[in-house]
Amino acid sequence: MSNLQSTLKPTKKANKAITRVLLKALEKDSPICDMPTKFMLRVITLTHASNFSLKEINKRTGIPYSWLLDFSQGNICNPSVNRIVGLYSIVKEPIQQEDTLDGSN
Repeated sequence: MSNLQSTLKPTKKANKAITRVLLKALEKDSPICDMPTKFMLRVITLTHASNFSLKEINKRTGIPYSWLLDFSQGNICNPSVNRIVGLYSIVKEPIQQEDTLDGSN
């Protein structure tokens, strides 16, 4: 993990998405195996800090734009590992620290 990743702080939108995911998991009384992982929460944070728009991530990974938008907003509580790893492969080196994911990209 790069130094930038270890010091990256979630943006307001990333915090909102992380909170939404955690609350949804708790509301469902999910078994511990369905709780969001630290890796998933980290990928949400990195997605919001990424230099790439969701459309660019979609082009590079083939992950559907609608899924990327839902994931970045915290609407997917139990995503597939393959999608999370594919997304991580693109967003692991964030450049900007601004809230850029507003769904209009």
